[in-house]
Amino acid sequence: MIFFIYGTDAFSAKAKAQELTDQFIKKRDKSGFNVVKLDGKVIDFDQFRQEALTVPFLGESKLIVVENSSRNKFIIKDLAQFLEERGDQLENSLIFIEIFETKKEEPKNALYRLLSKQKYKFSIDLPSAWQAEKWLSDYFKNKNAIIGAPAIKEMTVLVGSDLSQLQQEADKLISYKKGEEIKVVDVKELVKAKFEDDVFKMVDAIVAKNKLLALKLISDKLKSGEAPLAILAMVARQFKIILKIKSGVKNSVGSEDSGLREHPFVISKATEQAKKFSIDELVAINQKIIEIESGLKSGVKNPELMFDMLVMEI
Repeated sequence: MIFFIYGTDAFSAKAKAQELTDQFIKKRDKSGFNVVKLDGKVIDFDQFRQEALTVPFLGESKLIVVENSSRNKFIIKDLAQFLEERGDQLENSLIFIEIFETKKEEPKNALYRLLSKQKYKFSIDLPSAWQAEKWLSDYFKNKNAIIGAPAIKEMTVLVGSDLSQLQQEADKLISYKKGEEIKVVDVKELVKAKFEDDVFKMVDAIVAKNKLLALKLISDKLKSGEAPLAILAMVARQFKIILKIKSGVKNSVGSEDSGLREHPFVISKATEQAKKFSIDELVAINQKIIEIESGLKSGVKNPELMFDMLVMEI
């Protein structure tokens, strides 16, 4: 039996592979000794063939898990031919996992096409923003943690749709609050923004009028699966801070007045960036960001083009 798991969500793909592995162990290999994991990027065909054809001495069959074999140009042809000719006759079970960053990087070779035709295939891509929020809500509920929708939304804005990091950050918050309600302020204080450093670099590149670098940084974040609105939210936040600093608003961490309440590092970066803009320029930039946000929310088909327009106009 051949299973094929593929898509852009590595966390969920590996969870699915583990689910299938657990089922195999429960039904056919209670010892758990007959699960073989192979790195498809480095194995040679003879190694795979030997594992696939030999049945364990103490056991009914083996489960062989192979990751990213369609990236190994040295075995693609032989492996595709082997599976086509003998796949239905194997006593052992096979799980193939193929993870790629974006749909554009989805393999197009004979092995991948063959695996895509399998009866038992699972397409698993990064969740949308609302799907990530639903996943987080269920995760907190299963952990008996108390958290409201605004705090969950703040987490997805900071982290994006990476379920692996969302789980890590959720566990951190649960441990810190210890039964108390997790609020937006807790998320802002404790959750590490996955791409905050890149946002500083983007703004720095824009300030330096290095358009190529700014566009590359934005493109890299989009290709890595970050939600366009999440990227824009972080860029917008930084420019709002810059505008407030340019307008003379002072930092007031820990106070209750109407000043800025940001980490000193954020203020330091924004202060340097503010020197390169006039207030009128910053107002115009923030207005442009609002227009782009409206475009993204309306379902524009090319988010990268919207960011390109922002960088070029600034």
